[in-house]
Amino acid sequence: MFRKEKKQRFKCFATAFIPACPRAFIVVPTHMEDGMIQALSEIEAFRKACEERQSNARQQAALFLISGIDLPKALLTRGEERARIQRRLRRLVERERLKGSRGHWSYDLNRHIALSQALARLSPGSPGMSQPNTRTA
Repeated sequence: MFRKEKKQRFKCFATAFIPACPRAFIVVPTHMEDGMIQALSEIEAFRKACEERQSNARQQAALFLISGIDLPKALLTRGEERARIQRRLRRLVERERLKGSRGHWSYDLNRHIALSQALARLSPGSPGMSQPNTRTA
């Protein structure tokens, strides 16, 4: 008897695909309307945007502490000034790579990753080439 009730209780659920969700499918009650499913999708998109903003803030702080380069200002630069910043970052990444390959005690993998990510954002064709989002919350 208990098993029948359990089966009947779970018949009201169905799986739904939400594009912004890291998991491909989630269980959603079938009586939910499309508006509710859309709201869940918007919630996941908001969470993803928040995580992206946190990641950008973390990257900006790390780059400024490591090299003194302000990433939002660097993204706005063009021409020779941008090339100078890229050369400086390439030199810092190379120095960090050499420290790592020699097993130096001061090598920091997180610093190496932060420098590489900043260099990738400043290189041509990267998403960082567009205007950064300057909106504050």
